[in-house]
Amino acid sequence: MKLKKIIAVMIALSSTLSGICSVFASEEVAPKIVVNDRLIGFHDQSPVISETERVLVPLRGVFEAMGAEVRWEESTRSVYVQSMDNINRMRLYIDNPVMTKYTLTSITTVESEEITLDTVPTIMNDRTMIPLRVVSENMNADVSWDDETKTVTIKTKEYNKYIEGVVAENEDMSVENYDPKKTMPYFYIEADKTTAAAGEIVTISLKVANTDKIEGYSLYSGMSAGFFYDNEKLSVASTTAVVNDVVTTNILGANNPEFMNNSLKYVYIVMPGTDADQTLTDGTIATVNFEVLQEGATEVSLSNRITTHIGHDTSLLVADEEHNSISLDKPEDLYIDTTPIIING
Repeated sequence: MKLKKIIAVMIALSSTLSGICSVFASEEVAPKIVVNDRLIGFHDQSPVISETERVLVPLRGVFEAMGAEVRWEESTRSVYVQSMDNINRMRLYIDNPVMTKYTLTSITTVESEEITLDTVPTIMNDRTMIPLRVVSENMNADVSWDDETKTVTIKTKEYNKYIEGVVAENEDMSVENYDPKKTMPYFYIEADKTTAAAGEIVTISLKVANTDKIEGYSLYSGMSAGFFYDNEKLSVASTTAVVNDVVTTNILGANNPEFMNNSLKYVYIVMPGTDADQTLTDGTIATVNFEVLQEGATEVSLSNRITTHIGHDTSLLVADEEHNSISLDKPEDLYIDTTPIIING
C-alpha cells in the first residue's frame, strides 16, 4: 500500500475517531471470540449464549476474520458461508434447524449433506445470528471453549499450517512450545512504575522488537494501538509519538480515550521531513500517560482486537526505500503481547 494512501486513511480516521465511542455495544457480559490470536470486537450486537448453551454470533466479523466469504440472501432468509479455501460451503436458514453443507471433492464434483442443528439461526436486534461452533468446525477450524473466561478460541486450518511451517524452520521449536516472539516482530508495553497514588502519572511505553525480521521494509511510517484500561481508575492524560526513542512533533495523528467504552485508540503517521531518523529499529514508538484516579489494583494491556467496522486496533506501518508502505496487523505479520501491566497490585 502506498504511503499517500495510508495517510489518506489515517486522515479520515483522525477526523472521525473522537466520535467513535458510545455507538458500540457493551461486551462486559458477552462471550469473547478469539480468531487466530485476534479478539473480535462487535459493532452493535454482541455474541450471545443460547438456551441450549451454544454461542451465537453475528454473521459479520468472526467468519470474515477466518477468511470466509459470508452472504445474506433476503429472498430465502438464508445465510451462505464459504470457507477460505473454497472447499466447504454452508447454507443456513433463519429459524430452521437444518444446515446444508457442500464439499468440493474435485473440480467438477460437489458432495452435500444435511446437518441438524441444536440451535437455529435467528434474527436479533436486526442482526443475523448463527451458531459459531458448528459452522467453524465444518470449515475444519479448531474450536475450544474456556468456561471460566467465557472465551471461544478458534484457529483456522490455514493459521495452523502457518505455525507448522514456522516450527519446521526452527529446530528448537515445536507446535506445543511455539513462541511468536522468536520468529516475528512484536509489540509490548512497559511502565515507568507500577505503584502510584491518586493524582500521579504512570507512563506506559509502547515498544517494538524484532524489527530485523521485517524483510524489505526498513523505514518506520507510523502505528495504531489500542490499550484496554479501567476508566474509573485511570484517565488518559496525554499521548506522545516516538520514533526510534526520539519524541517527534511532525506527525498526523489522533486519539480517543473512550474508544468502545473500555479502551484508548491512538493512531499516527510519521510525516515526511520529520526530525527523527525513520530507519526502523527496536525501541519505544509511543508513550501514554495515565493519571491514577483512585488507588486499588488495576491494569493496562495492549489490544489485539479486530472490530467489525474499524478493523485492527493495533498495527505497525513500515515502508521500503521508495516509501511504499504496508500495514503489519495480521497474526502472521505482527505479534501483540497482551500481557497486562498491574498498577497498585
